[in-house]
Amino acid sequence: MSGRSGCAVGQLSGRTPRLRVAPAPNVTYLVHGEPEAAAALRDRIDRSLGWTAVVPRSGERVLVR
Repeated sequence: MSGRSGCAVGQLSGRTPRLRVAPAPNVTYLVHGEPEAAAALRDRIDRSLGWTAVVPRSGERVLVR
């Protein structure tokens, strides 16, 4: 992976302890970066935090409450 998106995946492990103490969101939407990097970050969030993370399709709309 290259660029900022790949960097975000690598930095997640350093941020995981802070995120672990935060209440888990209902869903985490990853809307920035290359599709492959976003999918990797989604998988890492799922494995590391047990949170539901989604990479929406291009043009997909979601209702955020």
